[in-house]
Amino acid sequence: MLSLLYIDDEKDLLEIGKLFLERSGDFIVDTLSSPDRVLDIIRSNQYDAIISDYEMPGLNGIELLKKIRSEFGDIPFILFTGRGREDVVIEAINNGADFYIQKGGEPQSQFAELGHQIKQAVAKRQAECSLVESVEKLRASSSRFEALILASNTGAWEYDSSGNFWCSPEYFSMLGRNIRDYGSSESQDFKKVWIDLIHPDDREQAVKAWNSYLVNPEGMYEQYFRMLHQDGHWVWILSRGKTLQDSSGYFTPVTIGTHIDVTGQKLIEEQLLKKNEELQATYEEIIATEEELRTNYNELVKSKQALEISENRYSLTLESINDGLWDLNIATGVLFLSPQFYRMCGYQPDAFPPDIAHWASLIHPDDQERVQILFNKTLMNGDNLFVEYRVLRSDDTYQWILERGKVIEWSPEGKPRRVLGTHTDITARKEIEEKLDEKSRVLQTLTDNLPGMVYRCRNDQNWTMEVISDGVLPLTGYQKEEMLYNRDVSYGSIIHPDDQKIVWDFVEEGVINSKPFELRYRIICKDSSVKWVWEQGRGVFQGEILQALEGYITDITPEIAAQKALQKLAHSIEHLKEGVFWFNSEGIIYDTNIAFSEFSSQSKGTIIRSHVSVLPFILQSKTWSELMDLAKSTGSISEGALLNISPDTQKNLHMSISYGQFGEESVFCGIINDRTKEEEYLSEVVRSREELASAYEELLSSEESLKDQYLQLTNTKEALQESEYKFRSIFEDAILGIFKVTKEGSIINVNPAFARIHGFDTPDEMKAAITDIRSQMYVHPEDRDLLLRLLEENGEVRGFEVEKYRKDGSTVWISVNEKVIRYQDGESYSLEGTIEDITRRKTVEYENGISLNQLRKNFAEFSILNDGIRNPLTVLAILAESCDPIISDKISNYIQQIDDLINQVDNRWVESEKVISYLQKHHNY
Repeated sequence: MLSLLYIDDEKDLLEIGKLFLERSGDFIVDTLSSPDRVLDIIRSNQYDAIISDYEMPGLNGIELLKKIRSEFGDIPFILFTGRGREDVVIEAINNGADFYIQKGGEPQSQFAELGHQIKQAVAKRQAECSLVESVEKLRASSSRFEALILASNTGAWEYDSSGNFWCSPEYFSMLGRNIRDYGSSESQDFKKVWIDLIHPDDREQAVKAWNSYLVNPEGMYEQYFRMLHQDGHWVWILSRGKTLQDSSGYFTPVTIGTHIDVTGQKLIEEQLLKKNEELQATYEEIIATEEELRTNYNELVKSKQALEISENRYSLTLESINDGLWDLNIATGVLFLSPQFYRMCGYQPDAFPPDIAHWASLIHPDDQERVQILFNKTLMNGDNLFVEYRVLRSDDTYQWILERGKVIEWSPEGKPRRVLGTHTDITARKEIEEKLDEKSRVLQTLTDNLPGMVYRCRNDQNWTMEVISDGVLPLTGYQKEEMLYNRDVSYGSIIHPDDQKIVWDFVEEGVINSKPFELRYRIICKDSSVKWVWEQGRGVFQGEILQALEGYITDITPEIAAQKALQKLAHSIEHLKEGVFWFNSEGIIYDTNIAFSEFSSQSKGTIIRSHVSVLPFILQSKTWSELMDLAKSTGSISEGALLNISPDTQKNLHMSISYGQFGEESVFCGIINDRTKEEEYLSEVVRSREELASAYEELLSSEESLKDQYLQLTNTKEALQESEYKFRSIFEDAILGIFKVTKEGSIINVNPAFARIHGFDTPDEMKAAITDIRSQMYVHPEDRDLLLRLLEENGEVRGFEVEKYRKDGSTVWISVNEKVIRYQDGESYSLEGTIEDITRRKTVEYENGISLNQLRKNFAEFSILNDGIRNPLTVLAILAESCDPIISDKISNYIQQIDDLINQVDNRWVESEKVISYLQKHHNY
């Protein structure tokens, strides 16, 4: 049973977690609601694993992890939290968390997954401890093997095809020489330390046999030759070796072997041969030298005893290397199995008959066919046997073994007679490989599902990618194989040329300071499109040496586009000719555009944070408080106002106040237009008409006062001339374009403003250049036809918007107010009216439309997201009903809290829709 410590500041969740984990019977759980006492608790108790929340007061989960790793080493640590951000996952893994599990979902399966991950983490730690212990044992075994080599006075050597040659100190000591006299202990001169030391009579044959083996390294290399001892005598050497093979059975460039001093054996052989010749030559001398034969016999006995000692040493060596040895005589069917062969599988030596059939029955059924095929291939072709498979242990479990084998004896017909091999237990290695594969799969799944790409690259100008997630394809359009190690394209080459130096300098600064870096820049995708990306990463160091850069890159092009759209909208409002100002429910102004400062003759800094009542505008009928109340109740209100420029000069202003509610914030927006010239013009026209009407009535009132009337008419004429002069002055100086044309399309008269709007310097220049209004001035001539039809039907048209050509070929948007002037008989004579340049307003409306469409798209995505959250909440609510009533109530409470948050998001979305509707209704957005 595993002992766990669970830390979470949610006490209810602690109780639920403890209940679910202990219910399985595999765990004993201690809980803490605060991380403050964790280290003291661990010091006084032994825990198999730690479970921790992320967000906790005083100390978060990753900070706690660092403290535990610092004091207690690699005790398994699982981060169990509601935070699902990628940066938290990456930081947790980088700081040594074994697993990261996000809260949410059905409790039964969630805590079952948590229990599974705890068991995996604990098993992983136990396996790592076992691996460390195995490594220590391997080191001890290696030391014993080196001691055995030293004690046996066997010289070891290693040769590779590039000419590198290494010899052990014993290689030289058996020749009375010192390894230090032959250069580096890592590599010696092959010719100097081997070939040149061979007896001249043996050298040619020895070199020939050596080269022959290198060309065809089948079986074992073995030959006898003499080598020169330091003191000048010759030493007989048995040289044996073998070329190594890789895991696929292919020969490597490396050949290893030994030199054994067999001088004594050779001398005995020579002596025996000499004695044998003497015995065959002179039988009688044998009788005469019986005592000498007895001496020779004793020497043979001693040689036999030496051989038995050597065999004992060989047996002890087999016992110590922890591998099982097998030897199969194919002709007789006799199979020899070493004691360790049995023990490594949990059996006592000789626990089952040493025959092939019984051993084959212990092989896992899924592996039997593969093993049989490879074994038959060894027997047929003489290939070395190298296979990994599972065998049944004495406790009915399976363990992994590595079997190696080789045919060591052949019949004259070329058939194998004897096969020798070993068994090595590789169960621990296989278990570690499986766990590493699973951990790699989990990490790969996490990185491939991030909305961007995770990478590891070199710190060079190409940003050479060594590891890259599948997110590279949707981000750049390139397959990751194309970008890995710059096969077809480097990541550095797709960074926008204008940003490459900025990116390099910024990343280098982070690397130099050993700090994370975060930046935005552009990349050019495979389809030539340009994207904005956000990158976060940091340098990975080993000591003080930079190994690589690791980080995360994601697409932020939509966010950049939205920011630019908002900037354009703000710029358009800032440069409107109308004055615009915003103030809150207390009447405090918090922003204005440029034109408003011109209207109020005050700087923007002076106006901001002042009350609307201190503005230099004289309201005509209402107070500011009344205007704000009416705007709240109706949505918008209009009001006239005066602005005193000097004691003798005033401006007539028209003010529109609109109101909007954005969450808990109340916003008022005011727009001011200067109507001074329009008011003056209208007043002058009214006054002139009144004077004319009065004169006309006086003419009809009495025929008796014709003289007086004539005089009055004369005075009236003078007044009319003065009025006409004033009207002409207004006509010439007006901001609005004023025109008079025929219905056929010829210009009768236009004022300077009309000519300027169409790009002409003077009215005369325009009248000379334009002979057909419809074909020369209208971008869409059918708009002229529509205007004439409306005039015929209604006699007057106001606010008709049309796009027209200017003198230089560019276009301008204008708003037309036009009416028909008719003869007394009712036939139309001419058309006259005014125009206003509305090009800037049209541009603003177009840009605002794009921005609002983007906002609507964003709001729609918010709506879809909310639905995606509510669906699993509904499933949770249903599942909660089947739980324990106390737990069910707590789950329902949490579900309600989440639903309230979603409702708040919905309300914000509805309020944003109201803002859009308000802008469209009151400001033509």
